[in-house]
Amino acid sequence: MTLTRRGAISIPGATIAAKLAGSSAGAVAGAPPSGAPRQIRAVEFDDRDHFLRCPAELVADATHVVLARVHPRAARQPRGSLTYVRSADSEGLAGEVVKDGIHWLPLYDRDPVNVLQFGAAGDGQTDDIAALEVARDFALGFGGEVEFPAGNYRITRTFRIGPPRWRGYEEQAYRTNYLKGAEQAPLHVDENLYANYRLMAIGLRARGAVNIIADFTADRLTPVVEYNVMSNLGVSSIVGPFRVIPPALFDGRRYRRNSGYKPTGNLIGWAFNGHGVKRIQGIAASGMTIGAIAVSLYWSSLSDMHFEACGDCLNVPNANAMRISNVVMWYSERGLVIDGAASYVGQIHAQQVGQELVVPFAECCDFEDCYFEDASKEPSPGTHAVTLGLEPNAGKRIIATQMRSVRVGARRPGKRSFVIRTATGLTLNGCREYSGGVDADQVSNGILIGTDFAHAPALPGDRFTRL
Repeated sequence: MTLTRRGAISIPGATIAAKLAGSSAGAVAGAPPSGAPRQIRAVEFDDRDHFLRCPAELVADATHVVLARVHPRAARQPRGSLTYVRSADSEGLAGEVVKDGIHWLPLYDRDPVNVLQFGAAGDGQTDDIAALEVARDFALGFGGEVEFPAGNYRITRTFRIGPPRWRGYEEQAYRTNYLKGAEQAPLHVDENLYANYRLMAIGLRARGAVNIIADFTADRLTPVVEYNVMSNLGVSSIVGPFRVIPPALFDGRRYRRNSGYKPTGNLIGWAFNGHGVKRIQGIAASGMTIGAIAVSLYWSSLSDMHFEACGDCLNVPNANAMRISNVVMWYSERGLVIDGAASYVGQIHAQQVGQELVVPFAECCDFEDCYFEDASKEPSPGTHAVTLGLEPNAGKRIIATQMRSVRVGARRPGKRSFVIRTATGLTLNGCREYSGGVDADQVSNGILIGTDFAHAPALPGDRFTRL
């Protein structure tokens, strides 16, 4: 046990009095005389375990308890890493401590939780997963933000915040595949997603460029970073720049780009689950089977993302009232795959991607300011840059949806620009395809406004009205 003598420091309305190291509370001055400043008597411990094991009399007269370390492996902090304040009653806060019948409430006014405090090395060689999990557990217990200083963090299993999805990701990732006669797989959400980690918003933040090196593989789709937070209070957020990569794309110091890399290992760079307001900004993934998947995210924002050399770049099944913007996708098999309602997708750029945009189902959605260019020499017969709706009679279609300022150049051999499978009330406004051509199957009440389909001059008038 470590106790530290604290000198008296004058602050407005209070005095932090000295507390001497010892085995009893007798060294503490008595109650201040009437009219004197209130005395704050603080006892400092090495860590929480020492606090919980100390004799009751040691903190009998204390008003505050200060922990010098947030975890036994963490570094000591000059001003203490966590402070508890004495309380006669519980306030129902996460992280409260009850010791000898006394409630100690954590104070939340502190800096973000820095992963280096918990033993993370960030050198690209050390396995940092255990240190990241300890930092996560501390933030989940007391609320706050987990901060990653610039560096390279190697991990050997999923870094998970919240409970795992018990049904896995296969049915969600592949329910949006463009397959003849495909049916939407039912959505199964673990009830724990609604019960756990919903009252304490927790975020991740990068301070400089952060690479997360996924040094493991799996026999089924498995996330590298899994973020399952149901936030009813506040906003849960991830703010980069973060990039998830395999070891093959790390040169010992930084990320090494390889446009020809083919992903292996069944890894999902980022997996997001759960209703509630979320803000995901500044994430990237390279060399992943799926760069990122967002399952049933409601009322959330995804922005400033970059994917390359992935199978699917961004897969968003069952979107609802979401906003997706400023996404760059390179050298991948598929770009953005999304189905959902009342969502906005904008500022999307794809270069050398096999299928840039796949939308099995959309109701009351907006797609705008998209630039798709594919000049790959690799033949891809029967594919399309933009796929709207599934095959006729597949049960999924486009309803009351607009596409504005979408420019498509499909120069890959055998590839065409657009295919509109099943749509009702689709508006194409200011769109252009300048190579590849357009196919349309079951379309009704469509509207073309200022749209140039150079290679599809004969779209039937009963399908689209030109304005």
